[in-house]
Amino acid sequence: MQLIGAYSAIANGGWLMQPKKEDSIEYADGRVDHKAEVQRIRRVLKPETVDTMKKVLEHVVKEGSGKKAQIKGYSVAGKTGTAEKLSKEGGYAKRHHVVSFCGFTPVQDPRFTILVVLDNPAKYTFGGTAAAPVFKEVAEGLLAMDAVPPDRPEELLPEPKTPKI
Repeated sequence: MQLIGAYSAIANGGWLMQPKKEDSIEYADGRVDHKAEVQRIRRVLKPETVDTMKKVLEHVVKEGSGKKAQIKGYSVAGKTGTAEKLSKEGGYAKRHHVVSFCGFTPVQDPRFTILVVLDNPAKYTFGGTAAAPVFKEVAEGLLAMDAVPPDRPEELLPEPKTPKI
């Protein structure tokens, strides 16, 4: 809760918000029960700090360890995490990890903050290779479900074909 709260504070312009699990519940018969509005608790980051953090976290996804969280047509900000687990014999177990990716999308008008944590993923041992792709899949589904328009529509255009000479 603290980690997703911290990322959400960045996404929300520096405001710590009251945590909630959902906005509404939609029933099969079409009824919708709406939950209470989101409530601000207090400002925890200055606007200039938020701007810097968004740039840094977006860079992680564009150029760093979070590349596998990229979503075509949408900006994504986030950070990977990889931790070795303690060994029963002492020290760290080299083949036992907890990996994560926490981020939000779209960057300038965030709709979703998502945290993915995987305990001992079978194949990959890094947050960027195991958790970031899960983030991408979940975020793509949520963006589509809520019909969030792309903030980078130019990425959805087909590549121009160059004539062969």
